[in-house]
Amino acid sequence: MIALTKLNVAEKYGLATELGFVGGASGATGALDVNNLSGRTLNSVLASDADPFSFALPLGCLLSSCSELVPLGLMGGVRIQITTAAIADYIQQHTTANLPTITFEDLELNFDLVSFGAGMDGVVASMANAEGDILMKSQGWNVNNINTSASAGGTQDLIFNTRLSSIKSLIYQGSGSYQTNWGDDRPAGYGAAQVAGATGSTQFFVASTPFPPTPLRESNQAAIMSELRQAQGSFPANSIT
Repeated sequence: MIALTKLNVAEKYGLATELGFVGGASGATGALDVNNLSGRTLNSVLASDADPFSFALPLGCLLSSCSELVPLGLMGGVRIQITTAAIADYIQQHTTANLPTITFEDLELNFDLVSFGAGMDGVVASMANAEGDILMKSQGWNVNNINTSASAGGTQDLIFNTRLSSIKSLIYQGSGSYQTNWGDDRPAGYGAAQVAGATGSTQFFVASTPFPPTPLRESNQAAIMSELRQAQGSFPANSIT
């Protein structure tokens, strides 16, 4: 969701190979569709068929989001853990065939390593506080889930009990099993839905302060997309939208 909403159509078209939209053993597999640059079309639904392809994606984590270089030489160890989602959450089916088997092979972790020499280690170590910790500024995502009834109506107050020192942006994505009730079998986990219905509105309260001051109307998709881009830093917060 973060990558696809921060890239425009031209950027996603240019990065089609890296995103896995095209390419593979059989050539230009998965023809591009400018009306839906958000995924890849698999060759076949037969269990005996294989559709291998490669992709290269940035890992959005605390290390890659640090505002300064990370002193790996002074750290005891670093682990990057990747957890895959359920196949039904990101595979869209138009048939009644079973879900395909997804296998990840030959995974590589690429990163830039800068060496300043042993003489710089003492300078970096001197930046530690009294407890021996080096404080670094980074940012990440805190994800909370809550279930709502399919028959919910009227005003609904959804409480996410989360304590954070600061919040840069807040995004509410309506998805999950709600999507499986749609007739076109959209993926349940990554399809955005109108969380308050076609004629409803949504508003957030953080420490009793409303954001935005005026509720977002679901019928005004242009305003919601503008708020989404502002939340992700696509343009300054003081822009007139």
